[in-house]
Amino acid sequence: MQTDPESASHPRTQSRKATRDIVDTLRTAGVAPQRMLELDQGRALAQWQNHQGEVRYERPRHHALSIYIDKGEQARRVLNGKVVSRHSDLPQTLPEVTGTLSLRYRRLLQERINAQLSQPLTLADMASWVNLSPYHFARLFRATFDCAPYQYVQEQRLIRARDMLRERSDNITAIALTCGFNDSSQFSRAFKSRFGITPSGYRAEAHLNH
Repeated sequence: MQTDPESASHPRTQSRKATRDIVDTLRTAGVAPQRMLELDQGRALAQWQNHQGEVRYERPRHHALSIYIDKGEQARRVLNGKVVSRHSDLPQTLPEVTGTLSLRYRRLLQERINAQLSQPLTLADMASWVNLSPYHFARLFRATFDCAPYQYVQEQRLIRARDMLRERSDNITAIALTCGFNDSSQFSRAFKSRFGITPSGYRAEAHLNH
């Protein structure tokens, strides 16, 4: 299959190819890439992990790359320096691994969270779905959804519970457990704090309106 010349010269395609070249070079040098992280800007950047702590790797002249590792776990800066000459049209200084989760990861998280609302959901669980450490995941999640992971999960549980109160006849305790709350008391407190009314009061109003 022939490659479309236009797509081959697209900046995003070139950016990904440049990153693959960098990954191969660093792997040869013994610096293991932890994963690839796609940012909304369309760039594929590398996040690195090396258990020996901070790592600095210098390529030959004119092709210096620096990697800064935080305690051997978190990439604080990624590939700072010049990329190989054939990719000189790309930005010479790549941004830090910040920003937001890619659209693909957003959808994956939303689908899995909604599918597992009845189960305990820990930060480590959710981070593992997108191959990030809990710390890095929490930062990117907040930047993406404008709230902490536990707040997002709580909101989705309350929204589902509200829908169930309106549309189903299950008792309140059953709804609380189905939506991941420990008991009806915890559920009632959270529901009233969020919606300003108790679950039973909301159900009564919903039935009156119908």
